[in-house]
Amino acid sequence: LSNSNQLYLKSVTQADAGQYVCKAIVPRIGVGETEVTLTVNGPPIISSEPVQYAVRGERGGVKCYIASTPPPDKIVWAWKENVWEKEKGTLLERYTVEQSKPAAEGGGVLSTLTINNVMESDFLSTYNCTAWNSFGPGTMIITLEENEEFPVGIVAGSTVCSTIVLLIFLLILILVFYRQRKGSESSSL
Repeated sequence: LSNSNQLYLKSVTQADAGQYVCKAIVPRIGVGETEVTLTVNGPPIISSEPVQYAVRGERGGVKCYIASTPPPDKIVWAWKENVWEKEKGTLLERYTVEQSKPAAEGGGVLSTLTINNVMESDFLSTYNCTAWNSFGPGTMIITLEENEEFPVGIVAGSTVCSTIVLLIFLLILILVFYRQRKGSESSSL
């Protein structure tokens, strides 16, 4: 917020990027305003959950969101003895990497390392997602932990059983109250 015709920001960071509105109010004349976009250049900022989850034997993935102005020139995944670069593009058959630009994320890049048939050894590694642009690198270390699969059948079955037990209990309760009421009505006659 400023009362002058210039706004000074000290130590600009990526958090300062965005839309700024300059509004001038002149008494008895009116209001004028204009919007300005501030773009902050810098190395990539990687935001992701540091611990992600997968189910053994299923398809799993490790996600890395990269915010960067300018956009990243290079994205590399490294884990165990594996290294994947977009330019080289080769991986073991169980692994694939996809890059996307989700509209909801404001122009960043989502890089997903997909693991087909997750194995025990996949939980013993750390996954390094690194991105570079002309201002330098950004990196994040992600670990993959096992998420125990809870069968849907058990959840559905226990829900149905609980509902049936509750309905039976309510029916018994209604019958008891009905008999008590009927008994008190006949004794008062």
